[in-house]
Amino acid sequence: MIAISVIIPSFKPGQYVLECLDSLMNQTLDTSLFEVIIVLNGPKEPYYSMFSSYSLQYKNVKLLYEETSGVSNARNVGLEVAIGEYIAFVDDDDIVSSSYLELLWRCASKDTISMSNIYSFVNSIDEKKDNFFVCGKLRKIERDKQINRSLFFYRSFLAFPVAKLIHRNIIGTRRFDKRFANGEDALFMTQISDKISGFAFTEPSACYFVRERMGSATHHKFDKRKLFIDTCLLLKEYILTYLSSPFSYNFLLFLSRIPGVLKGCYILWKN
Repeated sequence: MIAISVIIPSFKPGQYVLECLDSLMNQTLDTSLFEVIIVLNGPKEPYYSMFSSYSLQYKNVKLLYEETSGVSNARNVGLEVAIGEYIAFVDDDDIVSSSYLELLWRCASKDTISMSNIYSFVNSIDEKKDNFFVCGKLRKIERDKQINRSLFFYRSFLAFPVAKLIHRNIIGTRRFDKRFANGEDALFMTQISDKISGFAFTEPSACYFVRERMGSATHHKFDKRKLFIDTCLLLKEYILTYLSSPFSYNFLLFLSRIPGVLKGCYILWKN
């Protein structure tokens, strides 16, 4: 039985991707219980050969190639072949702690998102920086031990797909919207929120480490005209999604996405 499918989209990766894979291959969870799906997209070589050499060492690693570039498309390709009961998204430049998958799985359920601790780093995970935007809220939850809140309270956690374990029934046939290069993560997580009853948080030792580096997806520049068009389309998509099933979604969560999209557009435009 495969309990967890870990999906890793990768585009022109550096050597850092091997650190990511090594962290997954050194999990306390038995390797028979999870699969790692690497979806290489864009230029094929020399990256495919590097991944091929690595995957030959492990039976639970699958390597796929998708010529069309784009993190959303790569994640969708991974979702199509994933056989695990739960899905975990991991970015190829990030690192997870050794107990990451086991502790996420331990508190997972069919209608609850299980979420790990999060830190950021530049050179070594020993740095344990709190620079990722939800770190402050995670520390507060850890201190207060108050976790039975509405999805609106957890809205910042629903802005990104990593550091979580998501049951495949929550995702269903929904996929990442390939039209967008910015804001697609929050859109996807918000669209699947109609099947989420709440959050369960792991012990602090289960950590997802976000690498801070120039050239990652969060540091890409955007064409201003396309940015404006995408912002309008993104707002439209949120409205249409909510109206498609207004009694299934949290209204305040969707309402909060409007200023969030506008703020994101402003920051990218300004930079």
